[in-house]
Amino acid sequence: MKKLISLCIIYCISLTIAAQTFPFARLTGNPMNTTGWRLSGDARIGDTQGDTNSDNDELVLCSPSNFNSGACFFDQPVDISECPKWAAEFDYRIFDGNGADGIAFCFLANPPTTFTQGGNVGIPAKPRGLMIILDTYLNCLGTTPTPKVQIRFFDGNTNFGGSTESLLECPQPSQPTS
Repeated sequence: MKKLISLCIIYCISLTIAAQTFPFARLTGNPMNTTGWRLSGDARIGDTQGDTNSDNDELVLCSPSNFNSGACFFDQPVDISECPKWAAEFDYRIFDGNGADGIAFCFLANPPTTFTQGGNVGIPAKPRGLMIILDTYLNCLGTTPTPKVQIRFFDGNTNFGGSTESLLECPQPSQPTS
C-alpha cells in the first residue's frame, strides 16, 4: 500500500511539473507550420528579407505599404485565469516600408472578424480581454511620433479608438509624454 501511495504521489508531482512547462501554441518550422492558427487580413507565411536567410519561416502580418492589417489567432480558446502563472514569448520586427502604427498581442474573449487600421493597431472596436500594445506612431496632429508600450484590459463595452480612447492616445497638457 505504501508503494502505491508513493507511486501516486510521484505520478502527481510529475504531472504538475509537466503541466508547468507545456508549450501549447507555437509557430515554428520551415516553412512555418500554422496548423491550429487562423491567419486573416494581409497575414501570410513568407520572408521579409530582413533576416539572413530567404526561407519561408516568418509570419508576415502585413505588407510594408499604407492601410494594411493582418492578424494571427490561435484557434483553441485559452482560459488564462485557470493558470496561476503563465508566460507568452514572441519576437517581432517592424521592417521596411514607410512606418507602421505598431503591433498588439492580445488575449481576447472572441477573436475579431474585422480589423481597424492605423492608430487602433489592428485592435477591433469594443474588444474584451487583455491587450499588450507596442505603438510605434503617435496619431495626433502636430505632434512628433512617440513610441510607447501599453497594457490594457477592456470589458467589451469601451470602443477602442473612439473619442474616449483617443484622449488616451494624444498627450494632454496635464498628461506627461515620457
